Amino acid sequence: MSDHIIASSPVRDAILKIASDAPFLFEALAKHYCENDDFELATKTVEKAQRLFHKALASDPDNEIMAAGLADLVSNAVAHRRERANQIVAEAQTPDALLDSTPADPFLSEAVANYYRTNGEIELATQALEQARGQFREVLNRSPENEVAAAALSELLFAKYEHAPSWNVLVPLEVQSESGTVLTILDDHSILASGPNPIGDTYRVIYSVPQSQEISYIRLDTLTHETLPQNGPGRFPAGDFYLRRFGIQVQPAAVKEPSKTITFNQVWWADRLKGHSISKTGQWSNHYVAQQDQFAIWRVAVPADVEAGATLICQFTCGGDSRYPGQNIGRFRVSTFERHPTGQQGVWNAAMQAMPSWEKLGW
Repeated sequence: MSDHIIASSPVRDAILKIASDAPFLFEALAKHYCENDDFELATKTVEKAQRLFHKALASDPDNEIMAAGLADLVSNAVAHRRERANQIVAEAQTPDALLDSTPADPFLSEAVANYYRTNGEIELATQALEQARGQFREVLNRSPENEVAAAALSELLFAKYEHAPSWNVLVPLEVQSESGTVLTILDDHSILASGPNPIGDTYRVIYSVPQSQEISYIRLDTLTHETLPQNGPGRFPAGDFYLRRFGIQVQPAAVKEPSKTITFNQVWWADRLKGHSISKTGQWSNHYVAQQDQFAIWRVAVPADVEAGATLICQFTCGGDSRYPGQNIGRFRVSTFERHPTGQQGVWNAAMQAMPSWEKLGW
């Protein structure tokens, strides 16, 4: 409906002034600008729509329509830009000339790379992709808040480094529950909760560290399972969970040495809502996106050197609100990562913060 209003109205600007708080109209207008090759205006209009979605959710956090709109906004914008870029390349008599377009357009460079790949010119495709990555970095250097560029770049980075060192899935040695939940270690090293589902609970899990590593990131996967309500990954009737705190300590192999606490300074989640649902202290709620696998990644404030033979002691404090009893995690798994495949911290961070791009992170 929004697309139809934007496309058919001769007084588009007047409509947008009247509907200044309608994020879906601004999203449709961004698509219109993209289809008419006004990419700069398209980007600015997406940013406007994004601010309006956040504004709506700030006043009504339970508005699932706005939450879904925000989650889809950037991925739709990337898809529209790529679709238009592919059309331009298909219509061009000399597609390679588009690599020298002014101003530089990374989406066009990416589309040319796809053209080369389709025609079996792999070396030229690789060069064009490298050019696209460089152009996306330049865009982010000029405008770090440009989530459309960040999402597109992150997908290219993840594709380039799909064979990079993977996450180290931690192997649980011991599991304990403070409030009677039955915790079972599964074959994939995830932990499944069953039995009593108290108002809140604290899980304590000891993980082995068979090889020395410098831990820079901690990843927590919350996973669905057929035994959980609505398949989970939480134990609340709708599949929700509420993680109040997530803490980790390193216990050196030499027992007499004191344990060290790992602290975090940044967190990413595919479906995060800014200022809501997740924090660097480990607070995390999946209220908007239950009934599907989710993961979040915390960056370690000071990379932790962990020697072989040490153990990681993880504590997960869940639920605890008597109004919503039983918001405990139903199934979860913990992994660690040592370094950034790109070696470019700023660009990597910017790319990782784009919400839909996490869906493409194949680690």
